Amino acid sequence: MRRLVIVFVSSLFLTLPAMADPFRIQDVKSELEMFGAKGVTVAILFGQPTVRGAINRFGFQVGLRKCSRLNLDEDLYCYEAAFKSCVQILPVHERDTLLDYANNYNKSRRRGTVYVEKAEYLGNVMCVKTTSDFEHEDIKFDVDYVYAWEQMIEDFRSFIVNENISLVDESVL
Repeated sequence: MRRLVIVFVSSLFLTLPAMADPFRIQDVKSELEMFGAKGVTVAILFGQPTVRGAINRFGFQVGLRKCSRLNLDEDLYCYEAAFKSCVQILPVHERDTLLDYANNYNKSRRRGTVYVEKAEYLGNVMCVKTTSDFEHEDIKFDVDYVYAWEQMIEDFRSFIVNENISLVDESVL
């Protein structure tokens, strides 16, 4: 009977999911800067650690989620990074057409999800986003994720060019 308990307990520990190391806002900023992102800034917006900057002239925002303080440390340690980049669309496009573009992107692309929203004072904006969850994986946030974000932006840029979508700021293309 005792042997069964030991086998059961050891097999229980083998099936528990591995946890990744949490990361801090400073870690994300550092990886982005080492990658070459421009104008990287950090802030706490409405209680959420946030990193902003630009990759290849596309502005971005990374919201860090699932954050908490560990070991009485002042820093917040997080397990999720939500990346997004948006462009302002010229008002020559009807909203239904923009939604069709977004649907076509989402059906044909594998990097990120595109959506359209109406921003106060800006009009229609089209954004690409992705969320990386590190809580239940044995992975670490590093420059590979920044590289994946850059590839997503490049995919988004080529889609905008191929579909001839008119932007307020064409310099990003």
